[in-house]
Amino acid sequence: MKKFFSKAMPFLIVAAVMLVPLLYSALYLGSVWDPYARLADLPVAIVNEDRGAQVNGARRCLGDELCENLKANGTLRFVFTGRADAEQGTKGNAYYAAVYIPGDFTECIASAATARPKQAGITYTVNEKRSFLAGQILRSAITEIKTTLQSTVDGEIVSSLTDGVSRAAEGASQLDAGAAQLDAGIRQYTDGVAQLVGSVEALAAELESVVRRDPLLLADPNFSAMIQRLSAGGNTAALAQLKDGAAQLKEGAGALYEGTQTLSGSLAAAQIGEEGGESPLVAFAKAPVAVLASPVYPVQNYGTGFAPYFISLSLWVGALVLFIGVYLDTGGRFQILSSNTKNKRLRALGYIGIGLAESTLLGAVMLLMGLHVNHPLWFFAACWLFSLVCIAIMQVLIGRLKDVGKFIAIILLIFQLTSSGGTFPMHLEPRFFNLLYPFMPMTYSVNLFKEAISGDMSRAPANALVLLGILALCLALNAIPEMMAKRKRGKAAMGA
Repeated sequence: MKKFFSKAMPFLIVAAVMLVPLLYSALYLGSVWDPYARLADLPVAIVNEDRGAQVNGARRCLGDELCENLKANGTLRFVFTGRADAEQGTKGNAYYAAVYIPGDFTECIASAATARPKQAGITYTVNEKRSFLAGQILRSAITEIKTTLQSTVDGEIVSSLTDGVSRAAEGASQLDAGAAQLDAGIRQYTDGVAQLVGSVEALAAELESVVRRDPLLLADPNFSAMIQRLSAGGNTAALAQLKDGAAQLKEGAGALYEGTQTLSGSLAAAQIGEEGGESPLVAFAKAPVAVLASPVYPVQNYGTGFAPYFISLSLWVGALVLFIGVYLDTGGRFQILSSNTKNKRLRALGYIGIGLAESTLLGAVMLLMGLHVNHPLWFFAACWLFSLVCIAIMQVLIGRLKDVGKFIAIILLIFQLTSSGGTFPMHLEPRFFNLLYPFMPMTYSVNLFKEAISGDMSRAPANALVLLGILALCLALNAIPEMMAKRKRGKAAMGA
């Protein structure tokens, strides 16, 4: 049997190498084939604190109506919870984002019936550190939520206001017409008063002329009494007062007419806005709700968002190439570092030095490229730690298992490309990759880099401990065979 496997091994190795491109394409594309089809698995917290208000004479709570619409929507996995749970879960791993509906949400919408409508606002927070792509995806989803809000704020509010403005405009038009009629009547009245005063004055002048021609008429008692009444001061004052009152009435009618014109213009401005622009009512009707973004652990750009993934990937590939190109060197160019060296302790120190040097260089170049790091010391510590972990893993796989170990190292690389949570959130990937997720070393290096670059280090110790555990396990797996071989050689020497 052993002879059979020794002969078949070259063919098995060639077959395994031929499978690598297939596995790479199939696994990677399978993990990202249609992540948007799984948006319903992405947890988002909804916090509804709306107190409700009177809207068009009825008690309504538009926050509750929005929540009912979201439940029926099913675009995301909405979890309706309290503020404390939402805040803690968004900072942790329970939710990717949270939406907060404020207590005055309905009240702000109802303010449309007032002279100064107030735009309602909801707050949206997303944990960009946890998954940068999830943040981008959820921004599109929040746009849909905003559309739902627009439909929740139904047309009753705006239509009632529009009808009210229209009725006021009609009333102003009627008032304008009535004022015009009143102005015309007053003009006729004042003209009549003027004619009356003129007639009385003309009559008095004519009587005075008649008396001058015929003074004997004053001897007639009736004629004399009429002249006295016409010339009395009270009558003259009354005529003057009547004339002045008519003038004031005319001026007041003119002011009333001008006021109705101003009112009509103001109502028109309320409907179409000044100088053809939008009025506050129209602007409110178009955007009654504003979405305020407030990210948790913000990530500046795509480079920062993908840095944890690609730094981890680079260190894994670097360790793989180091062992394939240096450790397995058959040309004798790297005697101290090759598998044939007799000074294994010096070789181990050499690999540690190379791992620390290449990871330091990698971290420094990332900073020079503009990568903003919240915790620089933790960032370099993560680079050093994962570089040593990768070298230790390669020592176990390639140093102990040779060709089989090389194949396993490449398969692990492919698995980690798809199952470490460095690109799409794991909730959007198939179940197979979620099962692999907790067993991938890059899972913990990616999370550690996320904390160092964009986080608050609250979850860094747990991820660092896992990596230290992997390092200790690999060192043990490397040391135990050496110790057993050394003991065996010792027993053989004693027996000899």
